[in-house]
Amino acid sequence: MNRKFFMVLFIMLMTLFLPIVRAESQPAETNNQVQRLQEKVDELTKRLKRLEPDKPRNFFQSDFQHLDLPKVIYPVKDVIQSGKELHYEIGLDDRNWERPVYNKNWHSTFWGGRWSYVPGNLYDTTHRIFIGFQSAGIWFGLTNSLGLEEELHNVSFPETKVNEKAVFVIMQADVKKIKNKGNQIVIISEPKRSGLQVLAIKTSDLLPLNPKEAYLIQLVTPDGYEYDYKVDPL
Repeated sequence: MNRKFFMVLFIMLMTLFLPIVRAESQPAETNNQVQRLQEKVDELTKRLKRLEPDKPRNFFQSDFQHLDLPKVIYPVKDVIQSGKELHYEIGLDDRNWERPVYNKNWHSTFWGGRWSYVPGNLYDTTHRIFIGFQSAGIWFGLTNSLGLEEELHNVSFPETKVNEKAVFVIMQADVKKIKNKGNQIVIISEPKRSGLQVLAIKTSDLLPLNPKEAYLIQLVTPDGYEYDYKVDPL
């Protein structure tokens, strides 16, 4: 009799206190779930900001090109005929290279989304020529922003002074000659459907008309028709 009594009492007590124990443990579990969800939302929000602007808007070339053109610009054929021919070194010439439509370095989880901004990447796809120097920061940023980390990993040009050479990364073209006149550099080349070239010139070989102005660098056909350009301080 006593044994049955205590068994019934135990069951009654468990019935009374079990919901209280569950109720006390439930908020802690719920808080953990909410915290995990909030962390996920924060992470996705940051990734979204790396990908696109806060509000819908149109972008143009001028949104990314902030340097002024040189005041004196010669006709391309004039530069080809009377400009100074520049010697250039070839660091890479891969005729079979295929330009990537999307590169893993542009993913919003790679290096904190440093190169994942879609408008900037779309702007780069409108160009075939890119300019940089071998200084660690510029070269590192250029190779990753273009998705060329593997291709340019072993490309280097001997130099005695920092930034004494300007590096030209040229996609889908076959360079024949480089001419300079004033603050204008004309890269005579044939457009191609594939190919990657990396060239370097000594900045001391340049003869600017105005050293305080930027350079207009033009990618042109042998007939003198421009099909890409950049404005760069070099």
